[in-house]
This record gives sequence, structure tokens and C-alpha cells, in this order.
Amino acid sequence: MMDETLAWLLSREFRAYILDHDLFFPLLFLLRCIGVTAIELWRPARPVSYRAVFHKDLTVFLVYQFVIFPVAGQINHWVAIRPHLPEAVLALPLLVRVLGYFILADFGHYWIHRLMHTKQLWRIHKWHHAPTYMYWLAGTRTTISQQVIVNLLLNARDAMPQGGTIMIETSRQGDAVQAVVTDTGVGIPPENLARIQTFSPFAEGREDMTPPEVYSDRAADKPRNSPGWNVRVVPNKFPALEIEGSLDRRGEGLYDKMNGVGAHEVVIETPDPGLQLADLPVEQIQRVLIAWRERMRDLRKDPRLRYVLVFKNHGAEAGATLEHSHSQIIATPIIPRMVQEELDGSRRYFELKERPVFSDIIDQETGEAQGRRVVSQTERFIALAPFAPRFPFETWILPVQHRASYHTIEDDGELLELAGLLRDTLQRLNAALDRPPYNLVLHTAPLAEPDHPHYHWHLEIMPKLTRVAGFEFGSGFYINPTPPEDAARYLRDIELGS
Repeated sequence: MMDETLAWLLSREFRAYILDHDLFFPLLFLLRCIGVTAIELWRPARPVSYRAVFHKDLTVFLVYQFVIFPVAGQINHWVAIRPHLPEAVLALPLLVRVLGYFILADFGHYWIHRLMHTKQLWRIHKWHHAPTYMYWLAGTRTTISQQVIVNLLLNARDAMPQGGTIMIETSRQGDAVQAVVTDTGVGIPPENLARIQTFSPFAEGREDMTPPEVYSDRAADKPRNSPGWNVRVVPNKFPALEIEGSLDRRGEGLYDKMNGVGAHEVVIETPDPGLQLADLPVEQIQRVLIAWRERMRDLRKDPRLRYVLVFKNHGAEAGATLEHSHSQIIATPIIPRMVQEELDGSRRYFELKERPVFSDIIDQETGEAQGRRVVSQTERFIALAPFAPRFPFETWILPVQHRASYHTIEDDGELLELAGLLRDTLQRLNAALDRPPYNLVLHTAPLAEPDHPHYHWHLEIMPKLTRVAGFEFGSGFYINPTPPEDAARYLRDIELGS
């Protein structure tokens, strides 16, 4: 009988029973209570009068955990699923929403907190404040970040009725910490997904949710910062570099430093939050490419800036924090190290052979290499897998004829051709790799030196299929399990619809 009971407790059926009856977290709490208390009684970090405080703290904790939390969760769920409530709130004038926030949220939170300090509710709330004895139970006071993570985990669990895997990844983003929660659940139903996507701050009609635009493609009769646009460029709300101020270059011993002066802008690539760059018509991608060019030309007028970096992070794994299709522009007062190394290497090659290295690469890939690493090609552009790619399915797009700087392109028809090849390449990657996250980076000559005879602007597209880890950081070498010839052939053989 004991063996049968133990086998059932260890079985998949028991785990399913626990999950189906919402017993997982209560049992987890019970085990935590017993285990941690036993450890602290065995090896106490400090003397605690458990007989005096434990039963009170435990009672308060259980009330908070199994009464307050569930009620708050139900209220939150009820508000969230009301079909028209969010749209109705967002339809109100901005001033009304601001006043509503201060009255209902800020003022309301104040009075709720005052209510928690009344005689009737103090026993529920008092554990939140510093107790007489600090031990594991008294120290589990909930924070906002903790509640957010718990809610995310609960949502992920509920999305996996048949079981699955929940993953939490953290990374440092400047002074902040980014936490990404993913699961193998069924996902959001399509009918709800469309509604969620409408909350993008970049969507048409939400122009007041971004800083004032610095560039837009819109009809002449449409005023700035209003609906009716195709592409918008706005300053980043959380810029890596600030446009105001002086560089103030200075030394500190053997080190050099300067102020974080530059520009950081967001290119909103479409008014539709449900479309990604690969899904856009070729004409719309052309508008995006024109926006890149025009912003580079404008930023070039600032004598403090030496380089303009254009890049796109697609997908959370690639660093994107918003799903709405966008790219970014960062203008820097120095030339990035990677670009400088490309410039130095191409200059040495040119001095030795009196030919641009990128032109020789194109001749090699289309000639002696017999197109083994070519993905696609038009009259003026070529997409290929580089000879020594850092990542699986890394793909470059280069102009066939020598051109050092992207911003010197005058013919919009040339950008239309580039848009077609970029769309073709992204769609091939999507078909081959099931719409992978990726990073796209534009490499171009420095602003003050647009006519380098040895350099070649180009686009680099790097799907996020592997992780950069200790070996890569320690050696500068990259482990790539996919030969570029195989990747190019696989992409080349994909048949795309019209």
C-alpha cells in the first residue's frame, strides 16, 4: 500500500491532479513553510521568539495570500476582460485621462492605504511594515516587481493546461534590469491578440504618446503629429545619448572620456501594429529606407556627430521591447570600434591591391565561387552569406557598384530596388526559420568622410538562433554550426509567393 501511494505521488497523474485543482501553490507554500522553518530552527541566523510571533505572522500571511490576493486578482481579471472598457478610456480626451489618473489612481491609492491602517484592516496590513523579528516569513513583504513577476508566472501557467515549460531570462539594460518570461503555452487567441496590439504607443492615432516627430512621410495636407502618416521618426523617450550639451572631451589619468552627447531616434515603420517589416509592401519599405537616408542627411549637419548607426531589433530575444515594427537611429560623436576596424582593414586592402575589398568579395561570390553563397540578386544589389559568418544564416546585402555612404543615394528608384531585395531576404529567413528574431545593422562610412574609395556600405542581418557566451567573449571567435554555403542554398531554394 505504501509503495502504491508513493508511486501515485510521483506520477504524472498526481501532478495533473494538483494543477487541475489549483493545489500547486498552496502545497508549495506549505512545503516552504515547513522546510524553511525547520532550517532556521536547526541553524538560526538570529534568535527569534517563534512561539510569540510565528502564529500571528502566519495568520496574517495566509489571509493576505489566500484572501486579498485572489480577490485582487479577480478584480484585475474582470477589468482586463471587459471588451470595451480600455477602448472607452483611451477614447477620452487626454486631459480627462490625466485627471482621472490622479483622482482614481493616485488619490484612490492614498485612501486605500489609509484604509489599510484603520483598526479593522490593520491586522491584515501590519505585516507589510517592519516587524519586531526579521525572519523568512516576516521578510516576504510583497513589492510591485514581485507582484508583476507572480502575475506573469500565473498567466504563463494558465496558458499551459496540458503542461509545459516556463522560462525567466534577465539582462541588464543600463541602470535597469529587463526580465523576459516565456512559456510553451497556447498563446493569446487571435480575436484577443488584435485587440491587444491596438495598444501600441506607435499606432496611428496615438501620436500624443510619443515625442514630437522630427520626420514623417505624410500627405501635404496632414499636420505634423497627427494621423495620416506612412512613416514617422521621433526622438527616443529613453535615449542612450542626449542631443543637448557639449562633448567636453577630457582625460582622467590614462583614460579619456566625454559627455554622452548624440541623438537617439525611433523610426516607426508602419501605422499598423499588426505588420512587421517583412510583411510590408515594397513601397512602404522604400519609405522606411528613405527615412533612414533623410535622417542621416539631417544629423550630418551637426558638427559634433561623426557617425550615424541605423539598426533594427526584431523580437524580444533580439532586444526589442515593443512589437510594433520599428528601427532605431543613434548618432555618435565617435566612430564605433567595429566600423573603424572595417575602415582600417578595407584601407589596407586598397593600399595593397588598389581595389575595394567589397567589390572583390562580390566578384568572388558571383564568379569563382559560382554563387554558392549568393541568396538573391538584382541589377544593383546582392544578398549573400558571408564567407565566415558569425551566426547561422547571417546574410549581407551590398550594392553591386562601389558606394561608401548610404546617405549619398540620390535615386529613390534605387531604394525601391533595395526595398524589394530586403523584403525578399527577410521573407526567405521567415520561411526557413519560422519568423526568427533578428538584428539588422546598416554599416556606412563616417559622416565627414562620405567618399571613401575603399569602403562599401552594406546591411547585415543576423538571426538570433544561437547565444553569444563565454567562448565568444573570451576569444572573439564565433561558433557557427551552419556553413554559409548550406544556409545560402537553403534560402535560395525557398519558393516565395507573389
